[in-house]
Amino acid sequence: MQVGLYNRAVGKISVVLVVFQFLLPLVGVGQESRIIKVRVVDGTTSKGLAGVNIKWKAQAIITNKEGIAVLTLPQTDKLQLSFSLLGYQSYTKELRADTVSTLMSVGLKSEKQYLQEVVVTGQETNRLSSSTWITREALKMLQPSSFSDLLELLPGGMAKDPVLTAANTMQLREVGVNEPGYESSSLGVAFMIDGAPLSSHANMQATIGESQTRRTVSGSRNMLGKGIDLRAIATDNIQEVEVIRGIPSVRYGNLTSGLVKISRKSAGSPLTLRFKSDGLSKLFYAGKGLAVGANKFVNVGIDYLKAKDSPTNPLENYSRLTAMFKWDSNWQDASGQQWKWMAALDLSSTLDKEKKDSDIGYAEVDRYAAKNKTGNLSQHLSVSRPKASWFRKITLNHSLHLEQDRIDRVKWVQLEQATAISPGREDGVHDGIFLPGNYTAHLQVDGKPLNLYGNLESEHFFTWKKLTQNWLVGAQWSMDKNIGQGHVFDPMRPLSPQMDVRPRAFKDIPASQELSFFVEDQLKYSLAAHSIEALLGLRANKILGLPAAYSMLNHWYVDPRFNIAWHFPAVDIAGNPLKITVGAGVGRASQKPVMAQISPNTVYWDIVQLNYFHDTPEFRRINFLTQSLDPTNYSLTPASTLKKELRMQATYAGVNLVASLFDESMHNGFRNMSDYTVLHAKTYQTSHLDPSTITAAPDIYALPYQDRTILTLYPKVENGSSIHKQGVEFQLSSPRFTFLNTKLTADGAWFKSQYGNSRMLYNNPRSTIIIDGQRQQYLGLYLTDKGFKNQVFHSKLFVDNYFPRIGMAFLTSLQVQWFRTNQSAYENGRPVAYIDGNGNRYPFTDRAAQDPALKQLIVNYADNAFAVSRVPMTMYVNFKATKNIGAKIRMAMYVNRLLQYNKSYTVNGVDFRARGINSPYFGMEINLNI
Repeated sequence: MQVGLYNRAVGKISVVLVVFQFLLPLVGVGQESRIIKVRVVDGTTSKGLAGVNIKWKAQAIITNKEGIAVLTLPQTDKLQLSFSLLGYQSYTKELRADTVSTLMSVGLKSEKQYLQEVVVTGQETNRLSSSTWITREALKMLQPSSFSDLLELLPGGMAKDPVLTAANTMQLREVGVNEPGYESSSLGVAFMIDGAPLSSHANMQATIGESQTRRTVSGSRNMLGKGIDLRAIATDNIQEVEVIRGIPSVRYGNLTSGLVKISRKSAGSPLTLRFKSDGLSKLFYAGKGLAVGANKFVNVGIDYLKAKDSPTNPLENYSRLTAMFKWDSNWQDASGQQWKWMAALDLSSTLDKEKKDSDIGYAEVDRYAAKNKTGNLSQHLSVSRPKASWFRKITLNHSLHLEQDRIDRVKWVQLEQATAISPGREDGVHDGIFLPGNYTAHLQVDGKPLNLYGNLESEHFFTWKKLTQNWLVGAQWSMDKNIGQGHVFDPMRPLSPQMDVRPRAFKDIPASQELSFFVEDQLKYSLAAHSIEALLGLRANKILGLPAAYSMLNHWYVDPRFNIAWHFPAVDIAGNPLKITVGAGVGRASQKPVMAQISPNTVYWDIVQLNYFHDTPEFRRINFLTQSLDPTNYSLTPASTLKKELRMQATYAGVNLVASLFDESMHNGFRNMSDYTVLHAKTYQTSHLDPSTITAAPDIYALPYQDRTILTLYPKVENGSSIHKQGVEFQLSSPRFTFLNTKLTADGAWFKSQYGNSRMLYNNPRSTIIIDGQRQQYLGLYLTDKGFKNQVFHSKLFVDNYFPRIGMAFLTSLQVQWFRTNQSAYENGRPVAYIDGNGNRYPFTDRAAQDPALKQLIVNYADNAFAVSRVPMTMYVNFKATKNIGAKIRMAMYVNRLLQYNKSYTVNGVDFRARGINSPYFGMEINLNI
């Protein structure tokens, strides 16, 4: 009989879980026991359910045909009631001693509806702008170690093995390149956690005196101007994530690429323990949600991750320790206003460490350690007025974020020849000091980024005939400051003898502040059976606190944004409604430069004027002229992206299709470029000195000399990068079929990304130009730099099977890269102008191209330098599985590249043969709910 009821319920019931209590005076309840009357109903029909098994401790009772049971319960502090019925999802209710209800109603959810609601992949939302919603169920199935793993769930995202010993950045809607100059793309992804932003603007943690490319020990971890390092974001405290790739609301600023909104757990839950292990990392998590009163919760969690570069390399590793304490409460006052207060304290610590193998034979060995300690305090306070006619809600958010960052770099320096450096910190003439042939250099980068944030906004509601309007008005203020000691090192033992910087304290750099105002109107209008929805907003940003020389000071930057959707009336086809929505959007989003770009390091030149080497050390002398220059670009402006998109959504019989066509263009991204200057120095003549007769080191004031000019380049941050993104994203999902409880989800994306420079650049393609034995000084001004035109088409098919009766779930994904093309953008190797040794600029004419010296500024490229290289199809099959053992244990495992197919291909005459051996990547975990 129960099986029959179950089958009928599976086909008919759509349930929303309802738990409510009626507060009535306690009558006739003694001190040792209490009597509570429980009515269990279907969550949709509110019809009483007979035969529901209610358990507590070692006792149990079954509801009657009206769904009612009378419970005699002990007067204890806490008591767990569990409700179960075949065909319905089990439910647990916690009662406390201060519970005064004598009548309780519980609504149960049918298993069929529950299965339909379970989504273990990313789900495209029905919002006005393209976004992906990732639930807790999807996170549990994904089994992530850091936020980087979540990128697989976005349209066009692909599963990747974790790389936790290098910085992880986030790029949206693009193919991506590994060349410097295009970091604005990842910098433009904003992160909000429970309404508080993550800011990296005051981060200045970069070593000096060595390359900052990804190929170096510090370069692979350098996040200067690149945004948020995804490794530092733990996922076990996350309840849900929304990744907005389209045009966000104007309440969100300081972004160009997209927005990530993270909501963390805020409800009661048992003590949860998670242990995860894979080939490169180990993870432990413990968390608990406590109900401390009516609608009051405390959530705590701690996470520890340890990872290494490879199973055989213990000298390069990364560790992360995070802790969260979060308070959530909401209540209703006497006037009917709904209040919500959230406060959270977050603590974290990370350590990036690398050390060279001691077997290399050096007395001292290279090592690198980057330590980060972070504290974040955030609060959210809101009051809603549902009964008000127009003033509906006011919200206040604020946060304080403080970090303590430290890089310790030790480097063994060996010199191939006698080398001297200038000890002077100020401009002028200084005698140099010879460095020893080898030494150990120490560098400490001490940073203490501080971020303050405040947001105040109000919501207002208006109606007029068939038009409804929700107005949003608000203001934001943020401040970024670094109060650290900065670069601390011994100038007499530099990491490189060519270091062109001096020790500098970050705390001396002025703070960067931003003030923003925004207004937005969300409109809904009914036109016959049609419905139109629009979101129109305007955001104004202003940079504060900068010296008067900056053009950004006192200038307002305005970002208008507009989204619209047209909901067509449903069309009945074979008894099922077909619903179609089409939408469009256009908007501008801006990103301010980070502190390291606003206030770069002063550039120093130590020019050798005299280098007299004598066999007698006392007679040696090397003399430098030190000159410095401030490379600050006072005309730097915020980067901005113009985003456009068309969107379509269709639903029919449980099948949902979402597709987006987008175009995003940025022409003023931040880029490290070069400018030129002319330095003036002397060259002292020592040819007339007789080494056998001198009795002292040469006196520069008694030596003849020649004046000389030096044409040189220096780094300068410009709005010089252009990034143009185009593409199509889609997702198609099915209902959950009865056959093996299967749900199919397919998504994919075609991305076309073009990268280039939007400003001309100075360069000397030849390190030296020698004509008739004389060094010539020239620079060329070129139209183009290293640019790229890349395309890729990715698709995924997820097949998930969910079996709650036996506590098992499987997720199989077929991930295909159908093709990828890479092409270097055409470069005109002929400069448009040239700069001579005195700093004068001239057009580069045909006559100049015939000059023996100037023609060396022309760069010649191979015939196939700009040819398209095409990588054909690559296919992977990944597998994930989870198993519940009872109510308290869940085990999970995953395999990346369980099956793999690669097609051989040829690029520029070079054959790339597919490997015949697959290399899967395994991981597993165990979860305990106590």
